[in-house]
This record gives sequence, C-alpha cells and structure tokens, in this order.
Amino acid sequence: MRVLQLLTHLDIGGITTYTYTLSRYLKREGVSVAVASSGGSRQDDFLRLNIPVFKLNIRTKSEISFKILLAVAELFSIRKRFPFDIIHAHTRVTHVTAHLFSFLTGVPYIANFHGFYQKHYRRWGRRMLKAQGDLA
Repeated sequence: MRVLQLLTHLDIGGITTYTYTLSRYLKREGVSVAVASSGGSRQDDFLRLNIPVFKLNIRTKSEISFKILLAVAELFSIRKRFPFDIIHAHTRVTHVTAHLFSFLTGVPYIANFHGFYQKHYRRWGRRMLKAQGDLA
C-alpha cells in the first residue's frame, strides 16, 4: 500500500508530530509513505527517514481558497511520481483537497480530525460519534 500524508505545512506542532510518528510506524511496517505539504522546519525529519516530501502550495486556513484547486492539480503530478493508493488528510483544508481529488479520480481518502475550532462543531461531533459500549 502507498499512503500520501497531506498536510498544509511541516512546521513544529501537534499535527506534524503525529504525522511523523505515524509515518515512521507505517514505514517500519512495510507501507510506502510520502508527504505532501507546503514545507516547513520539520521537513528534514521526514527526509532522514527516507520518506519523500512533495511541495504543495496549500498553506491557507480557508476551505474555499483558490489554493485548493491548484493543490488538486498538483496532486495529479505528485501521483505520477508516487502512485499513492490512499490519501490521509490532516486539516480542514486538506480534507477538502483530498475530497475533490477523490471525486475526480476515485482515490480514497481518510480525513483525520485533530481538533475543533468552534464550539458548535464539538456538539455536532458528540451526537454524530457517540460511543456505544466500552471502547478500551
């Protein structure tokens, strides 16, 4: 399996650390992993693990930014160099990007929600993702 981790940036922070840890584990388990983002201070950490890092101009916080359409086009080019089977998107912006790319190509994606930005999202999530029974 080939997984493309999709992030807006690779600067110091929780999402980047999570992605680094997950990518390191997946690689150790024999999964091919690559990262696409606008780059950042932790990019070399991924490269030291021999995880390819692709430049993607997607540094924005707006889910309706024109950069998303440009990023979708760039994903076609990235897929020629790293023919990924699935996209793992880590931010709201990359969720939209992955969804559009999936709609156009049929490539599945996983949308990872690392947190919530507005209180009403949290209330919605509790109703939507209600646990039933023991989880652990």
